[in-house]
Amino acid sequence: MKGFIIFLIVAFVLGFSTMGIGGIVDAFKRPAATATTPTTPAASVEQINTQYQRGVDLLTAAAASNPTSYTAQVNLGNAYFDWAQTLSTPAQGASQVSTEAMAATGPLWIQSKDAYAKAVKIKPGDPAVETDFAIVSYYSGDTTAAIKIGEGVTKSSPNFSQVWLNLGVFYAGSGQVAKSIAAFERYVKLDPKGQNAAFAQEQIKALKASPTKP
Repeated sequence: MKGFIIFLIVAFVLGFSTMGIGGIVDAFKRPAATATTPTTPAASVEQINTQYQRGVDLLTAAAASNPTSYTAQVNLGNAYFDWAQTLSTPAQGASQVSTEAMAATGPLWIQSKDAYAKAVKIKPGDPAVETDFAIVSYYSGDTTAAIKIGEGVTKSSPNFSQVWLNLGVFYAGSGQVAKSIAAFERYVKLDPKGQNAAFAQEQIKALKASPTKP
């Protein structure tokens, strides 16, 4: 269970505070580098790709040799997820991710989504895996699918708190302020002492103060 990505939290907060709801998705998809802002050096991108490629190749072969294996597909989805997440984390000493690193994540999110899609087709019903499926769908640029998958999890596992947290972000990213507030509130109710409870409460406050009316 990947749950909730730290860099997504950062992007969401920055996007909302500077541009409002409409700018959230653009803020994380197209980070603007400046001459004075350190970014992930190209060498780091290469190193990260080398670090993950071997393992992904092995997992891809395992999934191909046993295409009906739920575990193999989940492991492959997780590997691509971790790879993309690592690329999306600023290098030590950097304040943001390089445009090269961010661009490299696109195909990885799609590969992760494809693997999770196969996994949930083989064995649906795991809220953790399906929430991860929703997350990678969102990062692949398909907010509609992310919301649909997330809402499906809330119906089958209404007390799975992490899906509500992510739905709060998905709804906000698509301008559905009232639904975003409700999702964040549901998360806080289910997990009031969770590590992301303070973040959710901050977003509830910010969304309610937004000029975009619920």
